[in-house]
Amino acid sequence: RVVMVVDFSVRSVVWYRNNHPVGFIEGFEGTGLYPCIVMGFKGYQLTIEPEMMPPHPLMKWDAVNRNPTVELEDRDFKAKSNSPTAYACVRCSGFFDRGEPYFELVIDVMARDGFLLIGVGNKDVHTSETQIPTEGFNHFGYASTGEAYAQGLLVKRGLPRLQKGDVVGLQIIFAEQRVVFYLNDKPVLELPDVASYEQYYPCVTFGNAGYAVKIHPTPYIPLGVPKWSHDTQVPARYTVTDENLVAKCVKANILSTVVSDVEYIAGVQYFECVVEALHPEAELCVGLAFETVSDNFRVVPEKKHNHLGYCNNGDLVAFGEVFQTGAPKIRLPDRIGVMVDFPMEKVTFFNNGHPCGRYSSNYVRGKFRPVITCVGPFEIHIVPTPQPPSLIPEWDPMRMQEAIELSRDALTAFVPIDTQSARTVWCLTSYNAGVLYFELQVDLHGRSGHIVYGVGNQNFAGDRGQKRANLPFEEYYVVGYTSRGEIIRNGAVERMGEEPYSNSDILGMRIDFARETFCAYKNGHPVIVGNCTGLAVGVSPMATFVYGPHSLRINPMPHVPPPPPPP
Repeated sequence: RVVMVVDFSVRSVVWYRNNHPVGFIEGFEGTGLYPCIVMGFKGYQLTIEPEMMPPHPLMKWDAVNRNPTVELEDRDFKAKSNSPTAYACVRCSGFFDRGEPYFELVIDVMARDGFLLIGVGNKDVHTSETQIPTEGFNHFGYASTGEAYAQGLLVKRGLPRLQKGDVVGLQIIFAEQRVVFYLNDKPVLELPDVASYEQYYPCVTFGNAGYAVKIHPTPYIPLGVPKWSHDTQVPARYTVTDENLVAKCVKANILSTVVSDVEYIAGVQYFECVVEALHPEAELCVGLAFETVSDNFRVVPEKKHNHLGYCNNGDLVAFGEVFQTGAPKIRLPDRIGVMVDFPMEKVTFFNNGHPCGRYSSNYVRGKFRPVITCVGPFEIHIVPTPQPPSLIPEWDPMRMQEAIELSRDALTAFVPIDTQSARTVWCLTSYNAGVLYFELQVDLHGRSGHIVYGVGNQNFAGDRGQKRANLPFEEYYVVGYTSRGEIIRNGAVERMGEEPYSNSDILGMRIDFARETFCAYKNGHPVIVGNCTGLAVGVSPMATFVYGPHSLRINPMPHVPPPPPPP
């Protein structure tokens, strides 16, 4: 269904596909325009709809209905705060009142401190001067602090915190009276009790100066929450319940192949499910495959189905063959995740949020669907808004100080000579939610100097390609552990006398963002447990080489040790 809307009052044309804007122009010249079509070849047929409901307007910030401290730029697509203390709100000039509309913006500028709330509310929401619009504004929002609010109340914590460059989207499903929030194209939050009669305006509340957001006027619509498809065989091998999020089988010695209704074809996609019940003798595999896998009769489907999966015995399979053994066995109630990266042609498997295997091949292309194959009774739930897992850390070639060199795979960082100083390197990715565990191996510890590893604020490294900060290396660390047995917390050496480490030792670090605790491991055993503030801003794994030569290598697929006792 293709729609074109011409607005002569503002000289704009907007094109829609299935009620979503896909393109627009502004400032056209002329009057007396006629709708027309051009068909290049035979085989086309188009029908004009004589009676149709106009689609929702192209979203822009409202220059009239906004707090006076909010400034608008870039043809009213960009809004920025100009007040250092007050809470200022701005809403869009258009509203949503039917169907499944989608709205998206990017965080263009973000201050270190403060507050940002993205959501929808009624026509008066821009008059709110509080941190959270109250119940009277019928507001639903997702905050930069990783919290969700509905009708003025805090309803959820522990969501991913927002950062500069993040793309935040929301989609209202009026028929089901719910709103789904997306972060970088992945669903992260779903809130119920949206009023089917309300006119909802997208809005933003700024907590202080130093924030700017920009609307994507023609966004790509995310795939949404995957759901299990019903069994087409009679009698059915399995049942699907709870809005098609739960697949369950109670029959023994029967192979069930359960396929999702979502198809991944591009970008980076992530799927996660929870194994709630599994017979002790059942054989299970969770993964991705082409739609043809619905005709499969094996736990590990044949190569023709382009299947990649994670088996409950710890085997990882690809295209009908085992490519890795020794991954953690699937227990109850493990969360199993699968991430497909089409640009990099790789699939990564996760167990309880931690990477446990990766397959790379130019065969990772096509139309993949989440799938489970199982012989025996099982019950598996799709996680509708999964927490994006901690990606495998890699050293950042653009965020390292002089004299540091990296291996070709960016997993090994080293200084080949005695630098007579301290040299620091940061990782590519910043983490700010969930539980992060990363592991390093000491390939070489020189006779002079020492090594430090831990996590720190990536902002100290400056923007990529710019000059590094020139501070005492301790100030880079939120948490650090030196090979001399020293503990660094929030930029200062707090105590000495802990267990040192040297050549061939395996070093781990576990960060729990919700509890603000850390644990340092040596050869799989916890050696230091403590509390630590300052994690909420987002931290990156990092290392410092003092003098040298030294070398550290990231273990991309570590076995995650059990959590330590509370400090």
